[in-house]
Amino acid sequence: CYVYNDIDQATFRTAGCRAGFYPNWFNENVSVLVPEADIGAGLVTYMLKLLTGKHVNFLEPFHIDHDAAEPVAYRIENGKKAVAVATDMGHYTDSIVRHLKYLDAVLLESNHDVRMLETGPYPYPLKRRILSDFGHLSNENAGRLLNEILHDGLKKIILGHLSKENNLPELAYETVKCEITLGDCPYRGDDFRIEVARRDCVSAGIEF
Repeated sequence: CYVYNDIDQATFRTAGCRAGFYPNWFNENVSVLVPEADIGAGLVTYMLKLLTGKHVNFLEPFHIDHDAAEPVAYRIENGKKAVAVATDMGHYTDSIVRHLKYLDAVLLESNHDVRMLETGPYPYPLKRRILSDFGHLSNENAGRLLNEILHDGLKKIILGHLSKENNLPELAYETVKCEITLGDCPYRGDDFRIEVARRDCVSAGIEF
């Protein structure tokens, strides 16, 4: 994995690769990690493909709001496919929506059912923390965020980071599907492959 400190460095290094002339380490197994930037992962991956004729895996962390030190989610693309992992978000912003656009698959937090959390055993300060803008995404807000990023090419949605005490897999699944069907988007919940990641085992591989 080659890590660039900023997008300018990534662009400069990329521009140094021209057709037929690039470092011998550059191949399809290379991963490039660049911090969040307005230029986005797509342009750099396109430049790499255009200049070298090869694909790379491009990892782009982007900022999320959570009560932790410099929390990020990740978008990964290789010039042909794009996936993202986005959990531990108290809410979503325009920047988050932008980074989750045009994905082939996404693992998205669907942490809690609000009513279960409010009436559950957690102490009040912890409930406030989870429900805050620096806490976790509820089932309803997960569905609302999906309404912002759904498109015909999204092949798989995985709901993850479910609370053991304040959520149920069936409840997360049905709530998210309902938010999609009733939301301000042209789709219905049944239009997409949605599954809930289990807490006790590894999920099956995804092919697309």
